[in-house]
Amino acid sequence: MDVNGRPGFSDGQQTIGDLFATNRIDDGQWHQIIGTYDGAHTERLYVDGHLAATTTSANVPVAGNVSDLWLGGAPDYGTAQMFSGLLDEVAVFNTVLSSNQVRQLYFSAFSIPPIFNSVTRVGNAINLSWSAITGQTYQVQYRTNLSQSNWSNVGSTVVATNTTATLSDLPGSDRQRFYRVFIVP
Repeated sequence: MDVNGRPGFSDGQQTIGDLFATNRIDDGQWHQIIGTYDGAHTERLYVDGHLAATTTSANVPVAGNVSDLWLGGAPDYGTAQMFSGLLDEVAVFNTVLSSNQVRQLYFSAFSIPPIFNSVTRVGNAINLSWSAITGQTYQVQYRTNLSQSNWSNVGSTVVATNTTATLSDLPGSDRQRFYRVFIVP
């Protein structure tokens, strides 16, 4: 973070300098900060799952050794500019993350695993209802025997429009079905 409370990202001696978000985040709340560099030209800074700054002018390959990772400070200033706060759940990936992957990482911190609220039979249909997060995508699957190794999808994915999602299944001649629901990344 700079002296104005804006998060930043740097990945070496880029000619364009460090990327900084325009908005402050020194508000006493937890925030997710992700910096990416594609190794060619593009750097991106994400704050809470949203793109906060980007450049396509990065052109200096990251060089160094395994000891060159510095979190919570500005290595070019030594110990003069250290982050005064807490870091949690730090991760380093060996590939550049896409915008969708960044959003998935952010929302996974708030994702409550879906739990079936009800499973009811109406005529030949099985109506399934589960707890959901609005805007999240879910897939329902089934097995006819728990010793089977594979699950089969029930229809296409479901995008939740509120805190409860539903799907109907027509099991046909199956004497029993075991269902599960999961969040689609």
